[in-house]
Amino acid sequence: MPGANLIITIPHSGERIPPEAPWLNALQRDVLLMDVDRFVDRLYRPVALNLSIPMVTTETHRYAVDLNRIPEDVDAATVVGASAPAGTHTKGFHWARSTEGHVILRAPLSRQLH
Repeated sequence: MPGANLIITIPHSGERIPPEAPWLNALQRDVLLMDVDRFVDRLYRPVALNLSIPMVTTETHRYAVDLNRIPEDVDAATVVGASAPAGTHTKGFHWARSTEGHVILRAPLSRQLH
């Protein structure tokens, strides 16, 4: 299709824990890998290169910052002073719980860190 623009985005393949998210270091490996789209970036990269399609990936783990969410997708359990009640955004911009219910974030982040 001439003139069509396409970008492949893979926002959940990152596994790197940034120094700003030390709470993730305490999680067991199986919990850390539970919600990662592991190797999806490697699967798509050859096709994207072959077809000259730009591809955007992230290195950062989605539990620290989920790039499919907006920064306002937070609640009182994830960010101090958030207006949404705790439990509203357990899998929001910062994950409080895994999809299997494991506690990811034990205390809300400061507004500055958010």
